[in-house]
Amino acid sequence: MPSEVKIQVRFNDLDPYGHVNNTNYLDFMEYARTCSFDDMVAEGLKTGIWYIVASIGINYKKPILFGEDVYVKVWVSEAKGAKFTIKYIMHDGRGKTYATAESVHAALNSKLGVPVRVTPEIISKVEDYDPGKQP
Repeated sequence: MPSEVKIQVRFNDLDPYGHVNNTNYLDFMEYARTCSFDDMVAEGLKTGIWYIVASIGINYKKPILFGEDVYVKVWVSEAKGAKFTIKYIMHDGRGKTYATAESVHAALNSKLGVPVRVTPEIISKVEDYDPGKQP
């Protein structure tokens, strides 16, 4: 089952239009990813295997306003070779989806600066999850 993290919108997350600035969605994703996969992050820092962002795509559905709580559901959807994909759903916990997103990460040997195959630990995190069933 995907992991889920609750984020409270802060005043400084807002843009002049009164909703969460689009760039803060990236911060929400990073926070959820780090919380959900902190074991991977910690192990990577110890072993010198970094999981760098190769690409990110966000589909904005509805604006997030001040005072709203945001739940970020996150899971690994695919892993092969030196890359793995993480998917996200940002929602209000009551059926409203704010955004869906996907980030592709590459495993990199930080000492040599070369890609390496993703670890069995990451492969074991791949979820066969159907986001259409729930936000």
